[in-house]
Amino acid sequence: MKTVVFTLIVVPALLLLSNGCSAQQVSSSVMEHTVQSMIGRITPDLRGTFVVEIPEIVEPDYFRLEQSEEKKIRITASNGVSAASGYFYYLREYLNMTTSWTGHNLETAIRVEDLPELDEPIHRDRFFKWSYNFNPTAAGYSTVWWDWSQWEEHIDYLAMRGVNMPLMLVGQEYVWAHTFMEFGLTLKDMEYFFAGPAFLPWQRMGNFKGWGGPLTTKWMTEQYELGRKIFHRMRAFGMKPVLPGFSGRVPTKFEELYPDPDDVAVTDTFWNSYFSNPNYTHIRTVHPTSQLFIDVGAAFVSNLIKFFGPNDHLYNVDLYNENEPRIKEAYYMKAVSEAVLTSMDRGDPDAIWVMQGWTFFLGLAWTQELLDAHLGTIPDHKLIVLDLSGETMPQWPKTGDFKKKPFIWCQLLNFGGNHLITGRIETVMYEPYRLVADGHSIAGIGAAPEGLYTNEVMFDLLFEHAWRSEPISTRLWMSKHLQGRYGNVDQNAERAWLIISETAYNYPAVFLPKAKIVQRPNLWLFPTYYDYCPFIEAWENLLLAGDNLGRVPTYHHDLVDVTRQVLSNLFDNWFFEARAAYYDRDGCVFQTY
Repeated sequence: MKTVVFTLIVVPALLLLSNGCSAQQVSSSVMEHTVQSMIGRITPDLRGTFVVEIPEIVEPDYFRLEQSEEKKIRITASNGVSAASGYFYYLREYLNMTTSWTGHNLETAIRVEDLPELDEPIHRDRFFKWSYNFNPTAAGYSTVWWDWSQWEEHIDYLAMRGVNMPLMLVGQEYVWAHTFMEFGLTLKDMEYFFAGPAFLPWQRMGNFKGWGGPLTTKWMTEQYELGRKIFHRMRAFGMKPVLPGFSGRVPTKFEELYPDPDDVAVTDTFWNSYFSNPNYTHIRTVHPTSQLFIDVGAAFVSNLIKFFGPNDHLYNVDLYNENEPRIKEAYYMKAVSEAVLTSMDRGDPDAIWVMQGWTFFLGLAWTQELLDAHLGTIPDHKLIVLDLSGETMPQWPKTGDFKKKPFIWCQLLNFGGNHLITGRIETVMYEPYRLVADGHSIAGIGAAPEGLYTNEVMFDLLFEHAWRSEPISTRLWMSKHLQGRYGNVDQNAERAWLIISETAYNYPAVFLPKAKIVQRPNLWLFPTYYDYCPFIEAWENLLLAGDNLGRVPTYHHDLVDVTRQVLSNLFDNWFFEARAAYYDRDGCVFQTY
């Protein structure tokens, strides 16, 4: 990597206009135009069918559908996300159409005069304030090589599903590089700090550094340009993107430039055992209690605003993601929280700390005293916690609702981006509403899969909670969902997915499983939690649905996915039979596998 100074990209003045650090509100006309453009991309034949109206000041969050005398559908909503949700509601409920990660059911050969009539206006109020999306690791498992066309399609997907709080991490290395240069570093000094593109999520979270690197200035600049485009499209819908904040990790050169051990020191991570070379895991960390931490953190937030433009004050900072604090004492944890808030507030006085609750699952034994010091120190309005794996490993019970701070109940569903068909459909349907009814501090729902393109049905179920005030039976929901996903009612498909709901989507344990065929070979693998025979019956029913659904892209995807799972399950049977033969010393049977 050459030691050169970045050529600053000139950000259009319109994007940088702001009142100090205050969020520049996106105008109604911008949101209306953004939604109309999305409609043109999704259903070009119906481009003129929908009229979008967003009043300037609206509370609470809602969408409303009405039909004009000209049979056009008028969508009135509080913002672009809500308008997009109203549009998607009409597609799904009245036209039996849908979009998805892995294919679309969008047969649009329909005339305006043939559109289904609305007998009366449809009105929906948002029930959960926040709908969150994204896991930091998905930037490595799924989206690392995406271009703008893929991001544009994904942002449309999020808007139609009501997501108003997406995590936006693309392009941050460009801002980090500029920030580090303000503290005396050169690009050469950062060479072995930034990981390669596919490994950036774990470097960003402090698990290692440098692996797969270095990054080129060209790549960082292109990612910044892409990230700025993503960020502004999200805001044009009325979303409130969560941006990264400073969690202390810095290049090794900082230790030389700031030699006071109370400023910078080497910290190890739980990932040490994965690397034979300790240079990857001996990470220089600015101590949160030092003035240097506050200075670097404030400079980074200021640079985010400088390079991306006004934002909505949401910053993700995870100090102890699969790491431990320097000092495990209450006084220290209190000082750490105060320092993070101070650093963010200096860059943006309205900053809100967004924290992953995964911090409290691994590592330090979080006593109530430490939780009180770390979480209790933070004012309620300055923190939102993401309970990342709420469906299997919720952290709100042992933290007392994260000390009564607003939290978002998330469904993670897969680790390592693995594609096993699995989930807890009853939990996802009922648990968020139970938490509301029982008076917990839940403030929203969220999707946080480590990888995309898997178990879409489970995330579609979760996202619909944004506009539903109470749960419905999963069987009824599944029937309606399939009608939109496939565009038609098919009894074989319904029977197939009912069986899948009762088997693969009825996961009883805590830690999510992996397909055995992709695990490292060993004899200590455990049987899958459901009977394979009914799942094969589900596959057979899905095959039979082909006579009716054979031309539908979403059906093609689901059939391949379920077939893959059947073959994976078949491998499991062979594995356990081979293992039994090994223990019985039956070489003849063992060799057949």
